[in-house]
Amino acid sequence: MTMTYTDLYMQFKFGINNGSMTMDIYQDQELVKSFSDVNEELVIFEHSLRMGSELNIKLSNKFSRDTKVEDGKIVADKFVQLKEMRLGKIPILETILFKICNYHANNQTTIDTYWAFNGQVSISFAEANFIKWHLAHRNIFDF
Repeated sequence: MTMTYTDLYMQFKFGINNGSMTMDIYQDQELVKSFSDVNEELVIFEHSLRMGSELNIKLSNKFSRDTKVEDGKIVADKFVQLKEMRLGKIPILETILFKICNYHANNQTTIDTYWAFNGQVSISFAEANFIKWHLAHRNIFDF
């Protein structure tokens, strides 16, 4: 079986309060990129993704002191948010992003692109090529 690779582009927003969360990105079980001590709000991750694999994003370095609350409202927080993703240079709609991000934290799984607790996010790329992946997820694109 021939392995197919395609371009993956992801843009993350980091909420910085008492430093940043640490984000380790794995393709299957192999560490691809680690982000720690991030100082910029927006961070770009680009990778040659092997189709048929799973991306796992491990989040750590978040503690209770990293959320600042005043008058019952969060005024500063440490978090990571997936803002944008492209597969094979084709943008993935925001509604699709929410559906594909399985966020495991605090003994529960949610589907979200905003991650404010230590945990793990898994995104499946289980199709043979990026066009099949887009079609399987009904990610409508227009050239």
